Amino acid sequence: MQWFSRRLAGQILMISFSLLLGLHLLILLGSVPFTMFWGGRADANNIGGLTIFALGVTLFVIFVTASNLQYIPPIFPRLMRGIMWIICGYLLMNTLGNVWSPNIVEQYYFAPTTLILAICAGRVAWSH
Repeated sequence: MQWFSRRLAGQILMISFSLLLGLHLLILLGSVPFTMFWGGRADANNIGGLTIFALGVTLFVIFVTASNLQYIPPIFPRLMRGIMWIICGYLLMNTLGNVWSPNIVEQYYFAPTTLILAICAGRVAWSH
């Protein structure tokens, strides 16, 4: 899979998670209905906390990816690689959650997206 380079996989991750940052900001601003996310289990009382948590996780994933690609000087390279494997596993579990979600958007759009992102995370973690 020479055409699917580590750098390409990392760039896909960085672009996707940057777009996700924007989406979460739109949710916080009320421009995007929060009912499309969190499996439809979020309500007006907890969406702020859930979205802020999601923003933090998203920023962390971008940081770890940038570190693995050496866009920023890696702090503890072996640890960053291990965390990338954890991110890959998290994305695989998220794919399953999206597949079993009662929300059709999560089933048909987010499930394949998170599967592709899991493959990209595995590719970044695989070759160092």
